[in-house]
Amino acid sequence: MLLRAAAFLAAAAALAACAGEKPLTYKQQQAASTANCILGPYVVNADGSLTWAQLQAGIDASFKAADLDGDGFLTSSEIARVNESRTGTCDSSSLIDWSGTGRIDRTAYAARYETTFGFADRERDGVVTSVEMATAPSSVSTPEKPKKRPESQPVDPNNMPGMPNGNRY
Repeated sequence: MLLRAAAFLAAAAALAACAGEKPLTYKQQQAASTANCILGPYVVNADGSLTWAQLQAGIDASFKAADLDGDGFLTSSEIARVNESRTGTCDSSSLIDWSGTGRIDRTAYAARYETTFGFADRERDGVVTSVEMATAPSSVSTPEKPKKRPESQPVDPNNMPGMPNGNRY
């Protein structure tokens, strides 16, 4: 899985180089690593692209494989097994039962993959190309508001830090 993600990253970088585009920045490389890591296992096309339908089929298969008792939910022990299998891999984010019910349904399981697909699919055509995957943002960025500088306070030369009050040179 890690080799597949690295291969997609290398292929995307090579495609970008052939197209005469600028090399990826460090931030783009980190984002590409994340998108390739999360979506890479579901890529089946030779060109490194992934469709929404392929992603959904892949999620269904991986959720079904993790749902050992077939009840449609991942229970605490099944969640622990998935988390343990991710340890030491590029996809090391743990599944967390945010609802506190002791189980995770397919919708919650799929959210991370679907969100990453949404960030990567810049053309909004339901297909993530290898180039889109390599340059995918890891989150929606919003422009930062300029920080307001604190107004400077007048300095009293008679009361400088480190000097006893009232002492002047």
